[in-house]
Amino acid sequence: MTNEQDTTEVAQREDAIYERLKPQLEPEHSGKAIAIHVDTGDYRIHQNWAVARHEVRALHPDGMIYSLFIGPPTEREAELMQRIVGTGRKP
Repeated sequence: MTNEQDTTEVAQREDAIYERLKPQLEPEHSGKAIAIHVDTGDYRIHQNWAVARHEVRALHPDGMIYSLFIGPPTEREAELMQRIVGTGRKP
């Protein structure tokens, strides 16, 4: 398995975990940060992204943590993603 395959597999696992949690999270927690321990599915929600990650890391010192903001992307987040994965053109 290549690093690209590993990355794709982890991204799919992360997306699956979030999609499973989504009905419990949105819309009540929209705009807040969530950090999810990929191996266990344990998560923490906080206003501050770094605090959410720290709380998960305190529970699980090892393993990957997936962090994102809950809810649909803001206009600014969508613009940034377009720059990263899109055509590279500035909006």
